[in-house]
Amino acid sequence: MRELLAGYLVNAAWQIPVVALCALLVSRFGSLSPQARNRLWLLFLGIAAVLPAVSLAALLPHAAPSVARVPADAVAAAAFEIATPSPDVLLPTAKPALELSAGSAWAMAVLSAAVVLLLIVRLSLAALAARRLVRQSRPVVLPPCVARDLERLAQGHGRIAAPVRSSARVSSPAVVGALSPVILIPDGLAVTDEDLRAALLHEMAHVIRHDYAVNLACEVLTLPVCWHPALMALKAGVAKSRELACDAMAAEALGSSKTYARRLVSLAQSLGSQTLGGPVNTTPAPLHAALAVGLFGRSDLEDRLMHLMKPKDIEAPALRAARLCGLAAIGAGLLGSAALLHVTPVFAQPASPAPVTAQPLAPASPAAKTAVSQAEKDAVKPQAVAPSARKHRGIIINDGDVIMNGDGGDFRHTFKASDGRTFTVYTDDAKDPSPEQQKAWEDQVKTAEARAAAAVARVNSPEFKARIAAATARAAEAEARVNSPEFKARIAAAQAHAADVEKRVNSAEFKAKIAAAAARGAEAEARVNSPEFKARIAAIQAHAADVEKMVNSPEFKARIARAAEAGARFNTPEFKERMERMERRIEEFERDEAPAAPSAPGAPKPAS
Repeated sequence: MRELLAGYLVNAAWQIPVVALCALLVSRFGSLSPQARNRLWLLFLGIAAVLPAVSLAALLPHAAPSVARVPADAVAAAAFEIATPSPDVLLPTAKPALELSAGSAWAMAVLSAAVVLLLIVRLSLAALAARRLVRQSRPVVLPPCVARDLERLAQGHGRIAAPVRSSARVSSPAVVGALSPVILIPDGLAVTDEDLRAALLHEMAHVIRHDYAVNLACEVLTLPVCWHPALMALKAGVAKSRELACDAMAAEALGSSKTYARRLVSLAQSLGSQTLGGPVNTTPAPLHAALAVGLFGRSDLEDRLMHLMKPKDIEAPALRAARLCGLAAIGAGLLGSAALLHVTPVFAQPASPAPVTAQPLAPASPAAKTAVSQAEKDAVKPQAVAPSARKHRGIIINDGDVIMNGDGGDFRHTFKASDGRTFTVYTDDAKDPSPEQQKAWEDQVKTAEARAAAAVARVNSPEFKARIAAATARAAEAEARVNSPEFKARIAAAQAHAADVEKRVNSAEFKAKIAAAAARGAEAEARVNSPEFKARIAAIQAHAADVEKMVNSPEFKARIARAAEAGARFNTPEFKERMERMERRIEEFERDEAPAAPSAPGAPKPAS
């Protein structure tokens, strides 16, 4: 049990940032609808709670070995063994990636139990606070047009409109309750019927989507890892996408995103929130304690307005499918790697006599050590950082109107441009802009439109589509190679070879050879360090010094000079001519000394 708990907490520390990074990438570049984005964040939140308990290596034993830190010498020896199999190479035993003391398990268990118990108490208090808010509230009689719109929205989704009640303990409309949700509004809410309709349609969207129950389930599911900072980023993404999804439903019920955006601004001003340039105040204490989901929760009002006013992107289906496939591949790769590199901590055991292990015959090369260092750096996962709240700058062009938020200011200026369009600009300056400033803003909008048109043309160009098709083909080809029988056969052969190497290394014959080699090495070292060997080395060094002294002496150099002079005389033309004359005389002498040939019988003898 302690191994499971320690492994879950250790893996959660580095895997949850990986999940948060995947969620941020897919949500940012996926161009998803608000409803799909909210489901995506909920999915990644569930993965963050479950992934630390999942080990892909345990589910698929042949996928990869357990994570362990192997010394550089072992990597070098293994590489040499694969390249040129030899029974003389020894692979050292791998060390565990994480070793904990025996008391650390109890500390983790106690700390986790305390955190979980504290959050269970918090959830119980939240349930009591929600019941207290509903019990202390009073029924509200809504205007007939507002009640009719709420009933229409609820019936359109097969639901019954939730009751609306007023409470002095809330300062913003909110939904409370999981099984029987209730919409609460502040006492004496002084807003117009149109503003009230927009607020209640937003809250009815929360009721239809069961957001209170889903929020409570997320809190319960993430109890074991609620301490992780990256989990807060995932929860923030869930909350933000939830508000965007409800805004989309309410805007659709009103029939216009622009009308709903104006109603949000008016409600924010009426409820005492900050102006359009910054985020809305955080949820009031009673609503926050009750885990309520409301109109102005912990979300950025400016982001919501920009999303409502943003025109829908018209994108080719093939390009959208290619981008989604690429993001899905990146997310699956990161999550699959995180599940595959599941760290199993090992608890330290009492000290025992260390077994005698042989050492590698040769040290690791610098190239092998560099490769191991680079692999360890590549194994480090990047930590996901929660995006900080900041002011946005941008241009929105919709139905001939232009909205600019140039400096993130609070003052609104509206004017007609030279082309007839209406410009709305938010700045930090309360004075009306000059004609030159208006002309500069018009030039900025024209430049932005030209860049957008160029970008759309590049994306829709045949070259870009051809590159996407080529990348898809290369990916399919690589997948086919990986899944081919030849590749699988090579993997099986490598595994069999590794098993043979391990068997040879652990055999008695190999250990005996290592012991004999160690004995011979010790004997050679003893001979080298003996007095006799040192005396012989000293005598050889003295003789070498005498020879060097003799070679450098004047007498030896004079003898060498005389020998060189004699050799030079032997190569002169006169000496060569004398040698030729001597050779001719020797030949004549040999002819004179040769015996005469015997004469034939009966032949006359020569006269004397």
